[in-house]
Amino acid sequence: MIKSEYLIIGSGPVGILAAKYLLEKDKTVVIIDNSLKENLVVEKGLNLKNIDSKSYVYDFQNTAHRNKRKILPISSKTSGGFTRVWGGTLNPVEETEIKKMKLGIEQYRRIYNWTLKSIPNSVFSDVYEKLQNNHNNFLNINPPILSINKSLNNIWSAENLLEELLDKYSESLEYIPGIDVLSVVQKDGVFQISEKNKETLFDVKKVFICSGVFSSSQIASRMLKIENFSISDSDLTIWPVFYFGKNLNLKNSSLKNLRGKAYTMLIVNLKHKNASLKCQLYSLNEESLNEIEKRLPILSKPVKFISNFLNMRLFLIFVYKDSDYSKKGLFKIIKDKVYLQKIIKPEFKVSVYKFFLEFYKSKFFLIPIKYRFKNFGSFHSGITKFYKENQNIEFDNTGQLPGFSNIHFLDSTILNFIPSGPFTISTIVNCLATIELIENE
Repeated sequence: MIKSEYLIIGSGPVGILAAKYLLEKDKTVVIIDNSLKENLVVEKGLNLKNIDSKSYVYDFQNTAHRNKRKILPISSKTSGGFTRVWGGTLNPVEETEIKKMKLGIEQYRRIYNWTLKSIPNSVFSDVYEKLQNNHNNFLNINPPILSINKSLNNIWSAENLLEELLDKYSESLEYIPGIDVLSVVQKDGVFQISEKNKETLFDVKKVFICSGVFSSSQIASRMLKIENFSISDSDLTIWPVFYFGKNLNLKNSSLKNLRGKAYTMLIVNLKHKNASLKCQLYSLNEESLNEIEKRLPILSKPVKFISNFLNMRLFLIFVYKDSDYSKKGLFKIIKDKVYLQKIIKPEFKVSVYKFFLEFYKSKFFLIPIKYRFKNFGSFHSGITKFYKENQNIEFDNTGQLPGFSNIHFLDSTILNFIPSGPFTISTIVNCLATIELIENE
C-alpha cells in the first residue's frame, strides 16, 4: 500500500501544476501515469510525434473508433502528456469567456498569474512589436506568451517541471509511471486503483484525476458503469494568409533559435455577437510544411515552392472557436473500445471570413482556402456528460461524480465552457480554482 495525502493521476500540465500547488502548501503527493519506457509503433495517419525525438508518444492500442476505423488517440503514454508534442500558448482568455467558465475575474487572474510564474521561461513573441511599429492595426492583436526551454530553442514540456519538482520536493513527492488506470473506487478507507491485470491500493485523503478528457471520461464511465457520454469540442480550421505590410525582419528576433519549429507568432482575438474566435499565426517553416505534407500531400510541393519566394509573407492562421459554436460528440464504450457514435453540429455558425475587411486593413489578405481539422483534432475538448435511461449525470462543482466522495476529476472533463483559447492554461486555472474550493469545504 502506498501512503500520501494526495494521489494525482496524470503527469500532463494539469496534473503537474496541481502537484506543485499542493507541494507549496506542504502537502505530500504521489503522481502516477501510464507512461512507457518505449513508445508504440502506430498506423500512418495517426502519427502525432514528439517534436524532439520524432518518436510516437500516444497509446494507439487505446483509440477512439468510428465505423470500425481508428480516429483518435485516447491518451498519451509518456510523462508530460500532450505537451511533449506541442507547448501551446499561455495567454489569458477574454473576460466574457472567464464568466462562461463560471470563474470570477479576479480569481482567474490571481491563479493565472501564479500559473504563469510556475512555468519556466515564459516569453513574449516579439513579432507583435515589429508589427505594431509598421502600422496601426484594425484587429485585436496580442503577443503570444510562449513557454520556451532555457536555451530558447524548443517548446517547454510539463515533463521538465515534473523533474524539477522531484528534485526540489524529494521527501514529499513520489512519481510512479506505468500504471494504466481503468477505474478508481474507495473501499474500507483506502483507494483501489484498478488496472487490466492488477490492483494497487493507496492510503490517501483524496484522488485527483488529471489524465486528459478522453482518458478521464473512460475512467468515469467505468466508475458509473455507464456506456454513453458526450464530449464538447473547440472546432479548428486553418487559413493561409498573405501579409503585404512592411517586411517582418526576424533575423534579430529573441526567438530566432526556434526557426524551423512551429510556434505561435501572433494572436488575434475576434468576436461576433456572442461567439469568440482565437486566431494563432504560424509561419510556413520546416515543421509546419512537414505537417502539410503529412495531411495534404497533394498541396505540399506547390506550397513549399511558393513559401520559398514569400518568406515571412505567407502564413497560416489557426482559428479556434469556443464550445458554444463547435461540435459535440456522442461516444459509446463497447467491449472496452470507445466509439464516436454521432456528431451534433452547433446551432449557429461563424467564419473567420466575416472579418476579411479587418484583416485587410491590417495588411493581411485572407486567402479563401481552408483546411478543417477532423472532429476533436484540435485536442481542445472537454465538458463530459453521461447518459443513462434518459438521465443526465454530470460532475458537481468540485469534480465529483454522484456516489464517489473524495475522488475529484480536475482536467477539461469538468469544464463548464471551452474557451476559444488558449486552452491548456485555462484548464489549469479551472483545476486550481476547483482545488481551492475543495480545500475550503
